This record gives sequence, C-alpha cells and structure tokens, in this order.
Amino acid sequence: MLATAAADTNNRSISVTPDEQGGAAGSTAAAKAAPWEGPQRRLNHFVRTVAFLERAGNGLGTLAFTWATVVILGGFSTNLGPDFWYATAIVFLEAFRVFSRESRSDDELLFKTTGGIRLKRVKLIGNVPYYLNVGIVMVCLYGTIEFLLIHYKYLPHPPHRMPYHFILLAVLLALGSMVQLPTIVKHMKGHPLLQSSPLVAVLAFGGVLLWTNAPARFAALVVAPLFVGCLQYSLIAACLHRTNILLHLPLPIWLQKLGTLIFPVWIAISVPIAFGPMGILILLGTLLVGNIQIPMALARIGLSSMRLSSKESHKIPNSDNNNEHLAPALKIFYSMVLGQGTLYILACICESVLFHFLRGSLAWALSDVKEGFESVDLYYEHAYDKCMADGVLAQEDLNLVRFAVDSLSSNSRTKKLAAVQILHSLLLPREASNKLHVAEITTSTKAVATLISMLSWTRPQDQDIRFFAAKIVTELAGDLLIVGIPGTIQIVSSLLDSDAKNSLAMQSISAQRGDTNEQSKDNWKLTSHGSAAGVGIKGVEAGYQTLTILQDYSAHAAANNSKWCYKICKFLRSVKDMVSVPKEVKEPWKDEDSFPIQGMLILEKLTHNPDNCAEINRAAGLIRKIIGFMSYTTDTTNVTEERKKLYVTSALKLITKLVSAKGEIGLALRQKISEQPFLLSNLAEILEDSRNGIDQQLTMVILSKLALDDETSHEIGRFQLFIPKLMQAFLGRYESINKYYNSSLQMVAGEALSNLSMENSANCLSILDETRYDLIDNLKDMIQNDEYAYFAATLLQNLCAHSRDKLQHLGSSECFSSALQVVLLKMMVAEGKQLESLIGLVSQIYTVIPEHFAHKLESHENARGLVEKLVGTLNCNKKPSHEYPRMRRVIVEMAISIVDSCPHYATIFREQGMMEALTMVESTPSKVEKYMVFFGDIGVVPERGLPLRDLVAKAKGLTESSTSTPGAQLVILHD
Repeated sequence: MLATAAADTNNRSISVTPDEQGGAAGSTAAAKAAPWEGPQRRLNHFVRTVAFLERAGNGLGTLAFTWATVVILGGFSTNLGPDFWYATAIVFLEAFRVFSRESRSDDELLFKTTGGIRLKRVKLIGNVPYYLNVGIVMVCLYGTIEFLLIHYKYLPHPPHRMPYHFILLAVLLALGSMVQLPTIVKHMKGHPLLQSSPLVAVLAFGGVLLWTNAPARFAALVVAPLFVGCLQYSLIAACLHRTNILLHLPLPIWLQKLGTLIFPVWIAISVPIAFGPMGILILLGTLLVGNIQIPMALARIGLSSMRLSSKESHKIPNSDNNNEHLAPALKIFYSMVLGQGTLYILACICESVLFHFLRGSLAWALSDVKEGFESVDLYYEHAYDKCMADGVLAQEDLNLVRFAVDSLSSNSRTKKLAAVQILHSLLLPREASNKLHVAEITTSTKAVATLISMLSWTRPQDQDIRFFAAKIVTELAGDLLIVGIPGTIQIVSSLLDSDAKNSLAMQSISAQRGDTNEQSKDNWKLTSHGSAAGVGIKGVEAGYQTLTILQDYSAHAAANNSKWCYKICKFLRSVKDMVSVPKEVKEPWKDEDSFPIQGMLILEKLTHNPDNCAEINRAAGLIRKIIGFMSYTTDTTNVTEERKKLYVTSALKLITKLVSAKGEIGLALRQKISEQPFLLSNLAEILEDSRNGIDQQLTMVILSKLALDDETSHEIGRFQLFIPKLMQAFLGRYESINKYYNSSLQMVAGEALSNLSMENSANCLSILDETRYDLIDNLKDMIQNDEYAYFAATLLQNLCAHSRDKLQHLGSSECFSSALQVVLLKMMVAEGKQLESLIGLVSQIYTVIPEHFAHKLESHENARGLVEKLVGTLNCNKKPSHEYPRMRRVIVEMAISIVDSCPHYATIFREQGMMEALTMVESTPSKVEKYMVFFGDIGVVPERGLPLRDLVAKAKGLTESSTSTPGAQLVILHD
C-alpha cells in the first residue's frame, strides 16, 4: 500500500544484487571503485615488492650458506687462511636464519624486516620515556658487564678492546631482541615488578662500580642521571602528590614541563662522555632493539665488502696446495652475501620510507580506522605473511574484507577489534559508488555467527567490539537469513536489555577517547595503574603523552600572552606531527549508536524475510520489550530526552515493519502485537504528541494495519483520541498557515480511517460525529486528486454502507449528488484499485440517494461510454487479482443499481455484451472474491455481502427483462 511505502522512508539497508560472477553482492550501477580500493591495491603491490626483496635475499642467503658449507669450508678448509673465520661467522649468521624456518616467515626473529626501522611500534616524540627506559637498561647492562670483565681481566688492554666492545654491544642487542625487551617495557604499565626493572638495573650498575672501585667522578656523571631518570616519573611524582609539596611550593608550569625533558637530555650527553664513541653506539642501539636485522644486514655487507675489496684476500703464502678455484669460489660467496645484505637493507629502507604514507592513505580512505591505524598495520602484517608463506608470484587475492572475515575467528582480541573496525568502515553507506561487496561476509556462516555472538559480550572491556559488531550486523541484516544461526533473535534481543550500566560504560569509553586534556585538573595526579615508568599524569594513556604536555604548555602560554612560549610550543608540535603518525581521537558514541537502537534496527532489517519474521514471532517477550520503548514517559535512568525520542521512533519503525509483514506469519505477528496491553495507550500518547510528525505517521500506519482485524478495529475505535486525530490529519489544516498536512501523513491517515470504517458501523458513526469538517464535500474534493482518490472513495463507500440512515438524516443529498457527478467522471480515467473503489462508491451512493441517483444517470451525457467502461473492465478481469479482489463484484453491483434505477440502460448493457461478460463471471468463480482485502497472498477481511453468483443472476435477470422507454430512446439518440 501507499502508506507502507511512505513508512519505509529512511530505510538505510544495503541494496545487494547478484553480479555476473555468481554471488558477489554490490552495486552493479557503480561505475568506479570504492575509495579504499585504490590505496589497498597500492599497499598490496608494496607488500609484494618488500616480500620479493626479502625472499630474494633469503634465497641468496640459503645459496650462500650451501656454497660456504659444501664448496668453501668443505673443499678448501685448509687453504682459507683468514677467510675461514669470515666464512664461518657468516655461515653461523645464516644458519640462525635457516634453522628458524618454523616461524611464519623465514626471518621472524632476527631477520624480519616488516616494519622497517620499527618506530611505528613506539612513537618517537610521544613516547620519549619509553626510549629513556630502554636506554637506561641497555646502558646499565653494558656498563655492568664491561666493568666486571675489566675487573676480572677478561678484556685485553685498551688499544685492543674495541672489537670486544662491538661484540658485547651486538650480543646485548641480540639478547634484547630475543627476550622481546620492547614488548616488556611497553607492558610495564600493568606490572609493578616490571616498572621497577630500570631502577634495579641502575642500582646493580652502581653496585658494580663500587665493587670495582670505579672513579667517583665516573659514577656521579653516569649513575646520577640514570638514577634520577628512573625516579622522575614515579617516585618523585608520588612523593609530590602524597605530601602535597606542590600545594606549599607552587612551581611554574614551564618548570614542571622542563623537568620532564631535562633528564633524558642529560643522559644523552653524559653517556657518550663516559663511554666515548661506544656511548653513542649504545644510545643508537636503543633504537635497534627489535630491529636487529639492520645491523645484521650491515654486518653482511661490511664483511663481504671488506673481503672483496682487500688486495690480500685469497692469497695463501708459502702454500704448495694453492687451488686455482679458491679465489673465484670466495668471490662468488662474498658476492652472494653482499647481495643478500643489500636486498635486506633495500627492503628496510623501502618500507621505512613508503610504508607510513601508504598506510595513512588506506586508513584515511576507510575514514573510520582512527585508532592509530592499528587495523591497517595488522592487515599489512597479514598480507606480508601471506606473501612470504605462499610466494610473491602466487595469485593470492589480498583484500581487507577477507582479512577482516578471517580475523573474526582469531583468538586475539586485538585482531577481533581490528576486524570489526575494518568491516564497519567498509560497510558505511556513503555513496552509490562505494557500496561494499558484502557476499564474502554474508556467505560465511561462521563470520556472521561470530559477529552475532559478539552482540552478547557485555564486559566493559568488550564494549568497543560489541559496538562495532552491532553496527556491522545492522548493515548486513537486510541480507541475512538467520534460521541457520540458532539463538540469533535472543542475542539481538539482549541489546534491548542494555540498561543504564551499559550506557554509562559506553559513555565512559567514549570519554576516554575524547580530549585527554580535559580529563585531569591535576596534571601531576598518578594514574590508577601506573605506567611503564610510573608516570603520574592522569588521563594520559601509558603516561607518555608528550602531546598533552605540549597542549598544557600551549594553554599556559596563551593565558600569559607569552609570544615566545607559544612559538616554541607551535614548533614542537610541528616537529611531533612530522616524525610520528598521529593517533586520531575517535568520535564519541552518539545517541543513535546506543545498543537498544542498534538492536531495533537489526530486527527491522531482518523483517525482509518471512522466515526471519517467524523467528521474531517465536521469541519470548521480544514484542513486549519493543512496545515498552514506545513511550515518551518511560522511566529510563541516565537516558537523555533525545535518546528517548530515538527509542520511540526506532520502536515504531520496527513495529511498522512487523505489522506490515505478509502471509500467515504476518497474521500471527499482528495478532500477537494487538494482544499487548500497553500498545494502544502508547500509540495514543504518541499520536497526541504533535512534536514529531514521523512518529505520528508511523503510529497511523500501525493503526491502519491492525484495524484490518475486526476485534482490534473495535478496540481502536473505543479510544476516543484516535479517530479525531486521524480525521484532523486527513482532512484538517494547520491553524497557523491554513494548509493541509503533508501528503504522506494524509495518505496514512486516510488508509487508517478507511480500514477502521470497513465493516464497522460504530467507527463510521464516530467519524460522522466529527462535525468540524464538511466531510462529504472534503472527500469529494480529495477524490479528484489521484494521490488521495482511493482512500477518500473507500472511506465514503464504507460510510454509505454502514451509516446510511445517519447520512440520510443529515440531509446531505445535494452533497452526494455533486459527489456522484465527480465520481462518474473520475471512473472514466481510473484503473486498478482506484477504479474498484470508485465503482463501489457509486453503488453505495445509490442506496443513500436513489432518486437523485436516477436523475443523474438520466442526464448523464456519456451513458454508452460509462457502460462500455464497466463491460470492458469486467471482461479484462477474467482472473480476479488479489490487489483489487472486489472488482467484478462492484461492477455487477453497479450494473444492478443502474438498471434498477434507469431500466433503459439495460439495452446499452446488452449491446455492449454485458450478458456474455456476466456468463463469463458466473463460469469462473474464484476464492479470491471471498475476501475484501488481501495482505500479500493471504485474505485478511472476508466478504460479507451476497455471494457473487446470486448477484450475477440478479444482474442478468434485470438486464434481460428491462425494456427501453421513449425517454431512454431519446437519451440514446442524444448519445
């Protein structure tokens, strides 16, 4: 019906159509690809390039390993001289990679170059304390081991110590990578014991210096800044906070911020002074922890280049067994090692330079991955591992959708969160050209079941995943068949049970994603869990957000109108933006993102399928929950008025979908909904509230569908509010501007009134009791408008059928006579349902004003055309349609009315073939004509008039027995 179509506005379900490839869903009309596909394609090409460089390097390394062990060490071991040790070192270096092949990639630990110089793991400027802690640990370990070796005389004299220093540093870097030192430091926040590890390292270093009788100046220069650096963010801040020193001795904010930066600078200066050139290497080594592949690759290049460029290489003095093949063999070996190292370095440089740009391009194209691009990082790691495992030449189709779908089954919460973030971004309905091909999601029962199960995750730490899963399922619901996923409706129903606690949890998480600068009035207050270095700035994740320091510094500078302060802050911010990828602040949850609203949206879209509707009908207590939201006065704690309004609108849309369901399940749903005790009172409250036209329109649609049931129609009529409000919407005007209501509201109100008046004399009398309107004249005028003709004619037809006495008593003969003329003219151009209602109205007008009816027909200027229209329509409806099942009945009834009032019309009917048409109707009975109204293919309002066979017999009798009169002949001649 038209009202149903009007009620379906704002439907945001994804339009999915099968494409030519056999099932991929998407917008076939879209001429260009989605915005994210181009950046994804470029990132995939980049991944394959990096993987190719690494696999080529691995291949050269394996070949060099085999060449060294079999050809060089196996064939020339006694003739190598110094090359023996170089080859042995390279072989052991390569063997470490070869024997690590159980990992997902050949070089997972020491040789993996994914991420290049992996500063993306820890942001350089924003996480200075991270590097401070790693640097403190590395300096202390190096100093402790060095001084112990010197004390016990395991190191040679100073002129010969440099190679041993290099070996010691390389070993420390390798051990740091193997024990995953960066991960340990990064997770210090939740582990008090780990937080104390830098302090333990400093104390151990100091103890060793005392034990070895090191110079006091050396201890003061090195240990002091290390010790203060450890305490800077933890012990000192705790003391200041607990003893309220700052309350008695207020410090300028610039001095407080200066203290957070001065000690790292002190350490960076004192360590090179104490350890010489090795100090610089130690500090640089801090950046290489977790990226040991860089020095390893450089070692390959250095060793091989040194031997290839040496003039004395491959010469074996005083040897009679000099083999002419030794030198070429060594050159081939060192060339392969040089190529391997060069490819590794090239892969690292290429990735470090281009990766951040490509990652940012894809993340911004998705426009919703705002968590520091972690989701894109995980996709990159996945694509890299795929290329390394399957080969760069393998035709592996790498795409975000498949990665996200596969990640849903992961045991890692991080991967699950990344998966739902990506899917949510890709499913955002932005424009026609950017609709996602959702087949890979909807055809994966496991993925859909996982997404649905996420809707039941109620732990506070899982609210992010639950939120994104709800948004994804909302977008996919229009394509889902949930019969094969048991418990789906119960899980979705749980979203409607989200109480104030869930709302507060969402608001809390949303606030944490907002501006961190607003979360703390006391910038030196300790966080509840501490941090990697015990940082005491509340609201700053991991305590390392230098950005917040800059924001506070900027605010202080602006407050004091200090130009130079502001310029310094602006410069530091620009530096920070250049060297790190900003972590975007995620928008807070909005009212329409609440779980009850998402749950009702999911249910609304699931109603596209009758099987889904059957599952909804079987769900215990679900209808009651939905109707509970249909009230502006519902007592919901901690819920804003705006959200209450959204609850009402969402519930109305869902109930509208349910009452509009077709077939037998539609009958069951309407019956179940009409039995709810608070339904009509809630609808009356909404209809009385004139603030929201959409809610009123949806309410009228619900009333019109429920009114098709006789008992419910009587219950609606007994509410004295409904009919006056419907009359006002259908016939009334806005008092301020004297204009009718909008057309969509008028149509649904007209449908509701026509359904309420159908076979219901009490409701018809209630309609006639509304004396504020010139009802007949208004309906006559609306009949002339194609938009409202069907509802106006149906309503007037029902009033004539069930309130004939009152209409005659009101003395509306002239109004009906004028309306009859309009209806007869409208009939000549009408078709379908509109024609059915107009023909039925003519017959009912005859019962109200028979004398005026006969006069109008006698003076009708196109009698033959009128009869021809009726007979032609009857012949065209040999098979009754469920869209207008009464067409043949109302034509027969009108023919009876015409011939009964004007017998001379019988001649015209016979000439136009009415007798043959009536015989055809008599010989083709149909069960469709036993109903007045169909909902889909199910009859919902039975026909209560005389059987059609009896009407046909009466029409045939009148047409055969009536004879023409002189007056009639005159009329015919005038035609």
